[in-house]
Order: sequence, then C-alpha cells, then structure tokens
Amino acid sequence: MRIIVQEWITLDGVFDAATFDEWFGAYHSEERAAHIQDNILGCDALLMGANTYESLAPYWSSLRSNEMGIADKLNRSPKYVVSREPLQSEWENTQPRIEGDVAGEVARLKEQSGGYLLVPGSARLVQTLMGAGLADEYRLLIHPVVLGHGKRFFAEGMPMTRLEPIATEQLPYGVLATTYAPAEGTRS
Repeated sequence: MRIIVQEWITLDGVFDAATFDEWFGAYHSEERAAHIQDNILGCDALLMGANTYESLAPYWSSLRSNEMGIADKLNRSPKYVVSREPLQSEWENTQPRIEGDVAGEVARLKEQSGGYLLVPGSARLVQTLMGAGLADEYRLLIHPVVLGHGKRFFAEGMPMTRLEPIATEQLPYGVLATTYAPAEGTRS
C-alpha cells in the first residue's frame, strides 16, 4: 500500500485544530468538501498519531448516519495508531497500536496489498515517515492566509525532502489542492 499524507494548512504552514476557527471555515466550498471526501473515500485504512486519533475518535465514532458522506467510511476503515501510551478513546476497527519501531511497523503495513493508507494531521508521525522515506505522496490543501501563529506542520528540524509536483488545482476562494511526491531517487 502507498502512504498518502493529507494536510490542511495555511500558507505559512499552520495546521493545528486549535486555530481552525480562525481560518479553515472561512474557505469552505463544495469543491473543497468534495476534495476532502474523495481522499477519505479512496483510502483503504487510516494511519495517525495518538493526538490526531484522540481528537477524531470521539466525534466520528458517535456518528451513525454517514454524516458528510464520510462517517461510515471513517468508522469501518482499519485505523492504525502510533502511540507510546494506551489509547483513551475507542473507535471501531482500531488496530493494535504501533509503538517501538514505528518506521519498521509502517514499512510492514506498506507491504500489504491495497491502495493507500491515509495519514491525516499527525505532524510528528509524518516527520518519522519522511525521515524513513516511507511517504509516497503529500496532498496539501493550502489556504491563502498567513496566520502568523499556531503549530506549523513542517516544523524546524524536519528532514529535507525534495518533492515533485504531481497536480495542482485551484479551488474557490484561492485554496490550492496540491499533490507532491518525493523526487526521483528519494522514493521508498
């Protein structure tokens, strides 16, 4: 399986949910919603860090009417979670947590047949994947705002990764849907 990193970020790289009220909602469009939905519906499983899992699990696990066209997919898809600590939330189809040799365990997941594992959020996990050359694609929804504060996705100290553009689409309100892959010679 391929590993697809999906991020919703500001132009200055802010991605954290604590700032969403300041920028994410202002750029809503049916096209952006469809783009997000397509990425989720196309995945075979989810791979995420503990913080992302714990923020998503209580909300999505309580939904039973396929809200936003993705609740059923999120609930029935296998979920692989990287965490040193036991998980606090329960969510249908959560697999035993990944701890210890994260890169090795994720490399074994990649060997499974299927389409792709979707990695939403999870900046620290993505740093590990980048360092090990395990991410196959980066799908970014870049919002045209410089927030100036908040947690940045591409943090100081991340390994340098050369990327090649695969696709770019401008959505309403100036949101860019961009897809990158590691440059030739850096793919796993």
